[in-house]
Amino acid sequence: PELQASALGSKLPNGRAVASYRSPYPETALDFSRCNQGGNQVTRRYDVMAAGLVCLDLIPQFLGAAGRSIAELLRPGTLVEMGGLNISTGGPVSNTGIGLSRLGHAVCFNTLVGDDAFGNLTLELLGRDGSTDGVRVARGCASSYTVVVAPPGIDRIFLHSPGTNHAYDTDALDPDLIAQCRVFHFG
Repeated sequence: PELQASALGSKLPNGRAVASYRSPYPETALDFSRCNQGGNQVTRRYDVMAAGLVCLDLIPQFLGAAGRSIAELLRPGTLVEMGGLNISTGGPVSNTGIGLSRLGHAVCFNTLVGDDAFGNLTLELLGRDGSTDGVRVARGCASSYTVVVAPPGIDRIFLHSPGTNHAYDTDALDPDLIAQCRVFHFG
């Protein structure tokens, strides 16, 4: 396959020029320019609904860790002084939705978070890049989170709590909201 303008055309919705690899499988190409229903042009509120699993990623920054093994850095009974803490959302809902939003598409998120501080922060972070109209809050449940242990020069270790991701199912989907989206992504 050759490099051509993508299915989005030669410009993204935000006006930036784009050239990208065209899939050899045209039936999988996303076309955000129109949505036909029964031969009639239909206007949708959102370009994409990103639905499925999400978590809050907590990434502590190691100080003075270069050249040291994980066993040297994390010895039982010791205090490890850390730098800052990066906090972001992760998982397919976040990664796909935020990526498409930053390319200029109107995104609606659909996932499940707990009624806790991590759930509130996840809602806030997702809301910076799209609509959280489809996000449901599970009362009395803990939100999903991952602590990413990533000292320089050492492969990452993930400490993960699935939380509300274990409770996410089709009950979290709103057919009326899905109908307002041109593309439905589930991950």
